[in-house]
Amino acid sequence: MSNSIPETMKVEIHFHVDKYTPGKIQVFTSDMSNAGYPHLGKDTVIVAVPECDPVKAEIDMLETKADQVRREMGSQLHNIEQRIKELAAIEYKPEGRDSE
Repeated sequence: MSNSIPETMKVEIHFHVDKYTPGKIQVFTSDMSNAGYPHLGKDTVIVAVPECDPVKAEIDMLETKADQVRREMGSQLHNIEQRIKELAAIEYKPEGRDSE
């Protein structure tokens, strides 16, 4: 994986009428006609790519995702442990049997 990024990029943009605010124009990087935005046309522009470290950006994204997974799993684990405690507090006595 290369960690060099270009200084500029060609981007095709699509102009659409905003389906929620008539008279307002929306710009997307793909044709959104199928989503109900009337298409007005397209153009290709050259945009400057911001200086960044793509490897650090990916690491940051993965760390954020890992934190989210830890929170979700921690919550699920807590729920499981709570249910175990609730069940352990129940004294099971089969019906029709005398206690020994």
